[in-house]
Amino acid sequence: MRHNRKVALFLSVMVAAARLFAEDQPEIAYRILSSYVDKQEAEGDRGLKIGGLISYGIGGSLAAASATTWLAGDRISRAASGHSLDPDTKLGLTLGLGIGSAVMLGVGTGLSLSHAPDYRVEYAEVFKEKDAQIREALAVAVLHDLSTKGKKERISGAVSSLLVPVLSAAITAGMNVSDGKPWQDGVLNSAGWSAWSIAGAVSQFFSLSKEERLYDKYLAGRDALYGSTSREP
Repeated sequence: MRHNRKVALFLSVMVAAARLFAEDQPEIAYRILSSYVDKQEAEGDRGLKIGGLISYGIGGSLAAASATTWLAGDRISRAASGHSLDPDTKLGLTLGLGIGSAVMLGVGTGLSLSHAPDYRVEYAEVFKEKDAQIREALAVAVLHDLSTKGKKERISGAVSSLLVPVLSAAITAGMNVSDGKPWQDGVLNSAGWSAWSIAGAVSQFFSLSKEERLYDKYLAGRDALYGSTSREP
C-alpha cells in the first residue's frame, strides 16, 4: 500500500512539474499573434479607409489623364511637337489609362466598404484557452492559416494587376479587327502605358505579405530556441 502511494505521489509530482515546465516555456506563436492582433485593433478600419482614399486618388488621376489624352491629346501634342498624336498611340494611351483607372477605383471601393475583422472573436479558441501548450499549438495553427490566406491574396492581387495590360491589349486588338486594321496596331503602345501595373504585379509575386512574414518570424524564433527543424508547423 505504501509503495503504491509513493508511486502515485511520484507520478503526481512529475505531472505537475511537466505542466509547470510547459507553462514556463516561451509561447512564441502566441506572443506574435497577440502583437499582430493588438496592432490590427489599434489600426481598426483606419488603414482600410486610407487605402481606399489613396486608390480613389490614383484612379481619379488616371481617369483624368485618360480623358485628357482622348479629348485634348492632339492639341497638347501639337503645342509640344507641332504634330498631332498618332491615332494608334492615342487610342492605346486612352485605353491603358482608362482600364488602370477602373481597376484602382474598384480597389478603392472594395477597401472603403470593407471592415477590419475582429480577430479576438474570430480566433476566440486561442485567446480563451487557459492551457499554455494547447494555446501555443492553436496560435501556431492560426499563424499558418493567416500566412496561407496572405499568400493567396498576394498572388490574386498580382494576377489582377497583370490583367490590366492584357485587357487593354485585347480591347485594342478587337477594335483594330472591327475597323479592318491589322490586329497588332497600337497593341504594344497600349500595353506599354500599363508598365506600372506590370511592375507592381512582379513586385507582389516576389515580396511576402505581412501575414507570411509573421509566420516566418515564428519559424525563425522556434528554430533559434529549439534548433533548426522542418519549416512546417
